Amino acid sequence: MIRFISLCRYGWFNYVQSYVFFPIPKHSLWKNCRIFAGVNHINPQLKMKRTFVLLLLAVMVLAACMKHEKAGNQNDESKKTDSLQPQPEITLDYIEYEPDKGAILWSEIWLSVNVHKSFSAPWSDNRQDQTEFQCYLSFSYLYFRFRVPDKTLTLHAPFRRKLDVCDEDRAEIFLSATAGMDTYYCMEIDPKGRVLDYKANYYRQFDYEWSFSTLQTESYIADGCYIVSGRLSTAELQQLGIPIHGFYMGVFRADFDGPKDVVWYSLLRVEREQADFHIPEMLFLVKKEPSLIVNDPLPRDYPK
Repeated sequence: MIRFISLCRYGWFNYVQSYVFFPIPKHSLWKNCRIFAGVNHINPQLKMKRTFVLLLLAVMVLAACMKHEKAGNQNDESKKTDSLQPQPEITLDYIEYEPDKGAILWSEIWLSVNVHKSFSAPWSDNRQDQTEFQCYLSFSYLYFRFRVPDKTLTLHAPFRRKLDVCDEDRAEIFLSATAGMDTYYCMEIDPKGRVLDYKANYYRQFDYEWSFSTLQTESYIADGCYIVSGRLSTAELQQLGIPIHGFYMGVFRADFDGPKDVVWYSLLRVEREQADFHIPEMLFLVKKEPSLIVNDPLPRDYPK
């Protein structure tokens, strides 16, 4: 009882100081250390008190460390959550029509698909671009089409590997199941329809050995522009964990005016000082429009 009153009156520190660390028998320094550690059984009661208090202190320190770590993790999560602003949304047409392979580029189905053409580069003197992007979903595929004005067409020659696309004009699509780009999938398509495709994890952890298994592309180069189109199996998207009813997409364009002079355009306008497409702010949420049934086959070609 006296010790309990002393504990309440003077606190833990005085208790530890008075009843644990003192008095220590006056022996040599080495022997005192052995006594405090409980090696010498001079006072079993004192040894038990020291052991109990040391264990209590260890538990208190461990609890404080765990609380600090938990608070740090919560701060990190809150920072990540705060950085993920609500993404703008676009709605994709759902059209029950499948153009034949090789006839996607000029199919008249594109006359029924919404056109997105708000490409801009706020980080490059607020440049605007007239690139047109179209995209729709069918039961079997995700279809896409770019019409890109370009008077300074830049291609890599000779073309030996898919990473050569990095030095070329190109249109790009990023696909992610999550707003935070935990894992996302990229296709970068040059004017000849050649593809740099890869898997990535945030932030900028690229796997160039990976490739889409069902991606098909077509292309056409005209005077002052090029057109690329293609399709990707919805079954593959679902295998990658990307839900068809709602996912995240980024749409971009790289325009080379010279070997090292490139302007980066994004369909989604994001106010930044430097272009970086591999951040969550560059993605928008994609939702599927109710079905639009096309009963009659449409003509495969129309004037170019």
